[in-house]
Amino acid sequence: MIEYNIRPHMTATNAYIASNDRSARLGAAMMVKTVLLGCSIMMSGNLFAQSNENSTTATEDTRPLEGKTAASDFEDIVVTARRRSEAAQDVPVTISAVSGEELKSRQITDFSEVQFLVPTLRVSAGTSGRQSANFSLRGLRSNGVVLYFNEVPVSSDAANRALYDLQNIQVLKGPQGTLFGTNTTAGAILIQPARPTHQTEGFVELQAGNRDMIGGQAMFNVPLTDSLSLRAAGQFKKRAGLTKYVSNIPGPTLRNQDSEDYSSFRISLLFDPVEGFENLLTIDRFYADEEPSYKKITAISPCPDTPSIGQLLTLGACKYRPPLTTTLGLPSFEQFFATESKLGPFETANPYQGRSLTDSWGATNITSFALNDQITIKNIFGYWHLKANRTSDGDGTIFDSLQSNYISKTRHVSNEVQVQADISRLKLIVGAYYSNDRVDGGNFFRSAAPGPLDPIVRDTTNIDENKAIFAQATYAVTDRLNVTAGARYTWQTKDVRSVDFTGGRCSFPATNPAVDIVTCTFRASVEFREPSWTFGLDYNVAPNILVYGTARRGFNGGGVNTTPPVPYDTEKLDDIEIGAKSEFRLGGVPIRANISAFRSKYSGIQRRITAFVDNVPAAYIRNASAAKVQGIEIQGDIHLGQLDFSASGTYLDAKYTNFQTELAPGQFADLTANALAQAPKYTGSVTAAYHVPIDAKVAERLTASVTWSYQSVIYFEDFNQLDATLNNRIDPFNTQSAFSIWNAQLSASNVLGTGFGVQAFIKNIANKLYAVSKSNALGSFGFATSIWGEPRTYGVAINYRF
Repeated sequence: MIEYNIRPHMTATNAYIASNDRSARLGAAMMVKTVLLGCSIMMSGNLFAQSNENSTTATEDTRPLEGKTAASDFEDIVVTARRRSEAAQDVPVTISAVSGEELKSRQITDFSEVQFLVPTLRVSAGTSGRQSANFSLRGLRSNGVVLYFNEVPVSSDAANRALYDLQNIQVLKGPQGTLFGTNTTAGAILIQPARPTHQTEGFVELQAGNRDMIGGQAMFNVPLTDSLSLRAAGQFKKRAGLTKYVSNIPGPTLRNQDSEDYSSFRISLLFDPVEGFENLLTIDRFYADEEPSYKKITAISPCPDTPSIGQLLTLGACKYRPPLTTTLGLPSFEQFFATESKLGPFETANPYQGRSLTDSWGATNITSFALNDQITIKNIFGYWHLKANRTSDGDGTIFDSLQSNYISKTRHVSNEVQVQADISRLKLIVGAYYSNDRVDGGNFFRSAAPGPLDPIVRDTTNIDENKAIFAQATYAVTDRLNVTAGARYTWQTKDVRSVDFTGGRCSFPATNPAVDIVTCTFRASVEFREPSWTFGLDYNVAPNILVYGTARRGFNGGGVNTTPPVPYDTEKLDDIEIGAKSEFRLGGVPIRANISAFRSKYSGIQRRITAFVDNVPAAYIRNASAAKVQGIEIQGDIHLGQLDFSASGTYLDAKYTNFQTELAPGQFADLTANALAQAPKYTGSVTAAYHVPIDAKVAERLTASVTWSYQSVIYFEDFNQLDATLNNRIDPFNTQSAFSIWNAQLSASNVLGTGFGVQAFIKNIANKLYAVSKSNALGSFGFATSIWGEPRTYGVAINYRF
């Protein structure tokens, strides 16, 4: 259900203007250094008298597991997909879980590398480059994937690189609307930080590698009293820019683009004074001051002999040519492209210096109180605040068209109350949820040469309020058969305020009823009410063999366009999934094999399309399409003595069943055959790890591992296979061909009984060139660009555990 009304008296709030807060960066760096210093002090004392054999590792969760049916030959990863602690193999949905120790052993620092381990997960560079990330699961993206940190939804800008001192990462696939709410049609990614323990322990690690990379991580855990434990962890990383500025023109030395320079820390306090009660407080901070990913220009459109007025205003080759460029002492647009084409993929003659500043901090507080052995009350509170200031160059040239500066401040507050019951054969969770998100942002955008279309200046405020109630129950019909049913009802309100000027003139038409033309301010509000639900059956065929089937519905909230002032409704996903999870021995060899098949109907898809309003072309979001998504996922592990294998693979068929856009008034292009963007048909990975037999006096463990990851053709935009009226061709400037990546590691722990470990690693061994983002603006602005994935990197890490 959708309601739409205009609020003429909404209070306008000026967008927050972020600044280069060096003191914030120093604060984050000081905390990381403090953690490192604290660990060093502990190493010099006698607090590591406890043996490592008796300590709790960073990835363990000491809370009891529910539903474990039999002993396993494999590590049990504790997940919270059903908002209670369970072994991943016992949960009747598709979950890919990666332990914190595996992330550390692979030297994984962000989700761009996690995607090669998790079937159907794709991570592409955001509008400001790889510093921000866009996620998709099973070919579904937009707002369909939500990241949760410590059970609280968070922004990917801060969480993308907070992958240190974790218990695990859980990737839940398919609609998660019943227990996780709106905008989880594709799935949810749960980042679980390691909890404080009641033992003194810690580690320090320092890293160094090519491209001037240095980094480090540290963790220190200490019980302050019998009922109060503290855990502090931090990390930092610096790496020179990947894209080098090269030019024969004398001038100042310029920074390489696409660098990394960030630091982060996390403090957790666990208070459990009596059995059945605990409070977990976690405070985290992230700060980054970097050069953004560079958009390399890969193609241009030449200027026609007799260009139109529109081409003269927007097409790069028409705007930037003699006599204008001769007067400015610059090469023409076409001459610059010819020079750029002769350079390597990580070289540029463009002196543009972008910058990306991110400053965030947050707090979560989780309180659990067991009234008795059967009923537990849980409260989850979350707050986070993020400031960003990003400049970027959209066309990869020396000219100032498509240069932007986006400044924003985002604030999130949420609270969830749960009542969990475990009564005889019934497991029940009932809860209520509230969240309020506010984004204040300003954008200065150069869209064309100085004139009537330049610059564009926007100042916006978006407020998103969610309220929901939910319940889910699992009933054990027999000792083997379980039935699960759940539902959620959500009330969502979105308030929008926008000020928009183009070339010094108000961008909104005076006839727009939602606009105060005197101040050029648009104000509107939309409201939605939607249910989501789940129903499933699971059956234990034998110990450690589970089969299941589930049907679910999820939705993404709608919104409102500014021009034209029309709302767009929610988009919905109805999903059916069947699967099996098993562990068994074949000829004495332990094997874990999981398989699932899914089919989803995606309706009311929100897409930005072109349509004509009063014979004037407009690009705006509307519920323009429908799609069918189906596929198969497999995951498996094998123990062969000293040799371990793990593998995963996916077949994905994700296509639009209805998709049209308007080329001219009354003339439509049928793009129904288009594949969904970020949805490769085939993906897979295989890892082989060999535990080298070695004298324990030399090293506790010596492991060599290699990982191969594959991805078939992928499209970066939905307009990828044009219909017959447009020559039925695939857009090469919007496509990444199939490719594979090889990574390897060699690690030794507790070398010579000293507690020290060492690791050597190499990523992208073959130095494969592949794109993480592409943009085709050949028909509008006259160019196409690519952001390339990271080239070969290698390094060493030295760590100490106590």
